[in-house]
Formats: sequence, C-alpha cells, structure tokens
Amino acid sequence: NALYELGIRHAAAKPTIHMAANGTKLPFDNLGHRTIFFDLSDWANVENAKKHLKAQYEETLSETFKASNPVVQAISVQAFRASPKPEDKMLAYMMERLEVIEGKLTPRNTDIVPRPLTESARIENLVGAITNFSRGPAGKKIEIFPAQIKSYAQANSNEASYWRIMESLKSGNCEAILKEVSDKIPF
Repeated sequence: NALYELGIRHAAAKPTIHMAANGTKLPFDNLGHRTIFFDLSDWANVENAKKHLKAQYEETLSETFKASNPVVQAISVQAFRASPKPEDKMLAYMMERLEVIEGKLTPRNTDIVPRPLTESARIENLVGAITNFSRGPAGKKIEIFPAQIKSYAQANSNEASYWRIMESLKSGNCEAILKEVSDKIPF
C-alpha cells in the first residue's frame, strides 16, 4: 500500500521525502533518489534524521523546486521522444542512457544520502583501528594500553578529529597517531 501511494504521489509530481529504517532494501526504481535512513534505537541518529528531514522540507518550499522521481523522468523522456525536433530525440536518448549508467553505478540497498557516524560509532571505530595498528610493527615501538586508546578516542570523537585520524591511519601514518595517543594520554 505504501508503494502504491508513493507511485500516486510520484505521478502527481508532488514533493516526496523518502525515509526508511536502517537496513531497508529500497525498490530498484527508487535507489537513485535521496533517502533519509534512520535508527530509532539511536537518539543521535534520530536527531540527525530530523535535521535532514527539515532541510529537505525547506528545499521543497523553494519557488524553483521541481519534483524529480521515476514517473516524472519517464514522462519527460516520452515527451522528448515524441517531439519532432531531432535535438529533443537526442536528449531523450541521452537521458535513457544516463539512467542505465546510473543504475549500474548506484550502490544497491545502501544510503543514497550518507549518514554521518554517531559519536559512539566514531569512538568504536577509532578504538578498533588504533588497537589494530598498536598490535602491528609500529605498535611494538610504542607501548600503549587499551585505556589510553579508549581515552584518546573519546577525546577525539568529534567529526573533524575522527576523519583526520582515520585518514592519517589509512595513509600509513600509524606511528605518528600511536605516538600522539601515547603522548596525549599519559598512563
């Protein structure tokens, strides 16, 4: 029933904001459209979903907003295809090809609008990554305790610090990060 109602809304070219619980498998024809995913058991995630919902709602109020969905796109392609102008027919062909390419490039059953990580997820990821690197060759040079790693992760759980540390680890600067953990968090 919900998909039927969604189809009617799409056919009427009405603004529609797609929301789904984390892990929801989206129908193939909606994979390329923005979707706000949320987890009702995670307060920060729900608050983040509310922000995205508000932003998308405000976008629909804009005078220049035009609904874009599978039905509107199909109608546009049909109109261009039926046009006597060769450039419209070419545009229809290009739109159809682009849709095929997007279908091949769009990740299946994943977030179209990336969800920011919650603070607890960032802490968990930092602890896991730093722990793994501390067990490697670089970690043998610098002694670090699990409590230091946990404290460091908590102190650096804001998004900017998180991404700086993760990028640094990914690019091979693990010894610098391990030294930073050891120096900043005395044990």
